[in-house]
Amino acid sequence: MEKKWNLQDIKPAEKRRAPARTIRRVEPENDIATSEPATRARVATVSKKGSRKGLWTGVFVVMTVFILGFGVAALTGGATVTVHPKFREPTINSVVEGKRQAGSGELAFEVMTLEAEGEREVTATGQEDVEEQATGDLTIYKKTPGSERLIKNTRFEGPGGLIFRVTESVEVPGATTNSEGQVVPGSVTTKVFADQPGSQYNLPAGNKFTVPGFKESDLTELYDAIYAENQTSFSGGHIGPRFLIDDEELTRANESLRGELTEALRGRVANERPAGFVLFESGIVFSYEAMPSEDLGNGRVKIKEKTILHVPMFKNEDLAAYIAGATVPGYEGEPVRLEDQSALTFEYATPYDPAMPDVVSIKLLGKPRIIWTLDAEKLKSDLAGGNQTSLNAVLGGYPAIEKATAKIRPFWRRAFPDDPAEIVVKEVVGDEQN
Repeated sequence: MEKKWNLQDIKPAEKRRAPARTIRRVEPENDIATSEPATRARVATVSKKGSRKGLWTGVFVVMTVFILGFGVAALTGGATVTVHPKFREPTINSVVEGKRQAGSGELAFEVMTLEAEGEREVTATGQEDVEEQATGDLTIYKKTPGSERLIKNTRFEGPGGLIFRVTESVEVPGATTNSEGQVVPGSVTTKVFADQPGSQYNLPAGNKFTVPGFKESDLTELYDAIYAENQTSFSGGHIGPRFLIDDEELTRANESLRGELTEALRGRVANERPAGFVLFESGIVFSYEAMPSEDLGNGRVKIKEKTILHVPMFKNEDLAAYIAGATVPGYEGEPVRLEDQSALTFEYATPYDPAMPDVVSIKLLGKPRIIWTLDAEKLKSDLAGGNQTSLNAVLGGYPAIEKATAKIRPFWRRAFPDDPAEIVVKEVVGDEQN
């Protein structure tokens, strides 16, 4: 029997699926309506490129900074040498004699002199006619060996042929020779008076004088060897009327005037002290000179006075060397300096007389710091161009230096600059910090 087929019994043939195709979609860079996967891929690609670019930029910056730093270091190279000089802090409590004409081992000093003038009005009670001779102090010098005695009234001739006479006989010491082979004239200071009255004999300080009697007696050697100078002015010479003033009023006027002038002079000391010198305020001494009065009429008189400040002063290195020689064992005269004079107190062992300015007796007390002096410019020259390891060898020629260190720039250099000007010497004393 033939079998019949029903359409339902026939299964339709399965459709064969076409293989899937991958379509790469290339989107324009300005397309903002992109799918999420594509956006991620783009971001990833950009980040990778950006990181490489940033890396190279960073390398470039680092190299640029390195090269610039290298160049700057090369251009600003140099060296700093920190030296620690030798120093001592001895104690001194001694009476010291200073001399204007000091020999070997003696303390030399000079005198600083400042002057100021002022005036006051007072009432005169009358006047009188007077004739008075000028007076003052004369320092006599002798340039050759052997002393010479000058008798009372020995004449000294000053500018314009003005004659002054010594009040008492005096012996002028002969010249000596110091340790350096230099001739140091002998000297002595004495009182003199004018040969005649009159204001023309009121001479300022600093005039030169000779002994005319030696020339008149053909004593040429003595005439050339002995001379004199007035360290302070001569005053008191007068011919004519002099006003009479009440003593109490004159005293008040003088005290007021002197107080004003002394304060003015004290204020000038610090500014007018020569560089490199040490002086002490306690060493200041004043002297006073009356000057000719002026008639203002109606019984009023203008009195005038000059105030003179005198103060011994010492070269810093001379005072330091003298103290070191007296107090530091083993000191052999090397150059030294006094760091701070305030560490010393100064007073006169005997009163200082401005009229006798050649010798001063003082008492020094304190614990000053004395520092050995080095020649920084010579040290720079000795180090220039040398290897860094040569520092210790160079320092062997500098006994004033206890130790030293050096920093050379740039850091890779191992030699000092050839130019000494590029080397800086920094001094550190004791526990001071750089």
